[in-house]
Amino acid sequence: MTFDNLRQDVRHAIRRLLRAPAFTIVTILTLALGIGANTAIFSIVNGVILRPLGYPNPGQLIYLTTQFPAFGFEQFWVSPPEYLEFREINTSFASIGAFTTGEVNLTAGDRPFRVRSAQVNEDLLRALGVQAAEGRLFGKGETDVSGPPPAPGQPPLIPAQIAILSHELWQSAFGGSRFSDSRSK
Repeated sequence: MTFDNLRQDVRHAIRRLLRAPAFTIVTILTLALGIGANTAIFSIVNGVILRPLGYPNPGQLIYLTTQFPAFGFEQFWVSPPEYLEFREINTSFASIGAFTTGEVNLTAGDRPFRVRSAQVNEDLLRALGVQAAEGRLFGKGETDVSGPPPAPGQPPLIPAQIAILSHELWQSAFGGSRFSDSRSK
């Protein structure tokens, strides 16, 4: 096809579209909707699936779960004893971390907050390459609860009460004020 033929075809198409304005509007809106929908879907797929995770060596990260097919659970959380046993017998992985998620109540000044939370150990933060923007992360052994189970009637072993705040929570709940910690100096 030569350039002259292409130019004639485009002129003919424009004339036909100008003769039928309703058809032209429907065609343009259909194209706009299709292009917009494809762009939105690609943006989601790119952000969630195609772009690598923001961690060092994301291809080496593994999310470990258990299965109970008899009860219909194809992906189930790993219990603390299973995690501790796996960590003890591990010879293949550089680091094995653990986390749980939930919500907690927080009081900052005189204002109560209900915030999303994650309980993590220092091994997970190290494996993900997390760095503290301010202050410090957990020290070695501060999140370890692998000691013997508590005696009957005794409270469960709870690690030191240390929290790592997201920047958003630090700003909204505490106004970005600095915390003093003798260990972070």
